[in-house]
Amino acid sequence: MLTSPSLLPALPETYGMSRSHFLALLDRYGQVVVKPSGGWGGDGVLFISRQRGGSYEIVDGRKKQQVLGAEEAYLQVAGKTKAKPHVVQRKIDLAAVGGRPFDVRVVVQRKQSSDWAVTGILAKIAGPGYRITNVERSRGRVVPLSAAILQSNIQGKSAGRIQAEVTRMGLQSAELFRQHYGVRKVGLDIGIDVSGKPWIIEANFKPADSLFRKLKDKSMYRKIVSLD
Repeated sequence: MLTSPSLLPALPETYGMSRSHFLALLDRYGQVVVKPSGGWGGDGVLFISRQRGGSYEIVDGRKKQQVLGAEEAYLQVAGKTKAKPHVVQRKIDLAAVGGRPFDVRVVVQRKQSSDWAVTGILAKIAGPGYRITNVERSRGRVVPLSAAILQSNIQGKSAGRIQAEVTRMGLQSAELFRQHYGVRKVGLDIGIDVSGKPWIIEANFKPADSLFRKLKDKSMYRKIVSLD
């Protein structure tokens, strides 16, 4: 995806977790996300942010820990992540609905001899007290993307424009993945910041269809399942 001029601006800086990468991103942006490189369901995701007076906050689920200094923040995070490979990524300030952050799940599919199509788009809103948007882990909820945008603190872009940008990113990303991995289904998690700018957080080649079954309108779920 880094080779695509149109997708590159939507990719938050991401590296394999190491002391140098962690400290560099934390210094550059003031906040980072550390997560398992092969995890799922939001398990093991940590949020680290710089506070006043040289302290740093580490958020794990609903647990918060304060430490003094970036080096100590690294040592605490390294102790929690040493069992398996992790990545460190610039944290995006997600738009929120009622103070709860949300991101977007986009599902893109194709049959063997057909073009790519976006078969599902929805918003995942974090549950009370959580920063992570995984609805099972945070006890959050899913809603149509347009509804989330209209209820959110996003300013400067319409719901239609954001949805068009998210659709374009989904189709372009899926085609790149097809060229390299031969996949026929891709699930993208795309964050939207308060200015309405979309950010591609991660991709999954086996996205859960069950999210779309939670919507009142089951048409997207039926379409996704029909192409599985």
